[in-house]
Amino acid sequence: MNIDDIVKILIPPSVREYRDGASIKYSVIDKLTLEEKEGVTNRLIELLHEKQSPDDFIVDTLVYLKVEKALPILKELLEKEKGKVLKIMLIMAIFYISNDQSMIELALDTAKKTKDKLDFANVLRKISRFNSQKINNYIQSFTNHPDGLIAKSAQSALISAQNIIP
Repeated sequence: MNIDDIVKILIPPSVREYRDGASIKYSVIDKLTLEEKEGVTNRLIELLHEKQSPDDFIVDTLVYLKVEKALPILKELLEKEKGKVLKIMLIMAIFYISNDQSMIELALDTAKKTKDKLDFANVLRKISRFNSQKINNYIQSFTNHPDGLIAKSAQSALISAQNIIP
């Protein structure tokens, strides 16, 4: 199969109707040959350069493949990104690919600077995936927050964090 056809299978169009309920096709990725994985990797990195914005399907696929050569574009996008939820996605991607421990501090700093309530609720759930005691302690401090959305998000994040295998 040609690389562009594989990418079309892995990355749905950036239209809500195609993305709602869609997920990364791990079984397709796992069946690719080394040559196909290399071609897909190169194409996904090209797409990030072309878009100049993070795409969760592309980023998650690169993370799953642990593509170290994607780090420069991920870091470039992180520098430019203003949205806190997308910023956390990029920080996590860099962390998962490189195991750069400084990303934990950056994630905490980003969470602390998140002002929008809905974004903050999403950020709490996302940062729980770092499996870090420091982050879990931060999340714990919001479990009794007066705003129900924040408290419930913190509680949910901590439950998710407990289900992560180190």
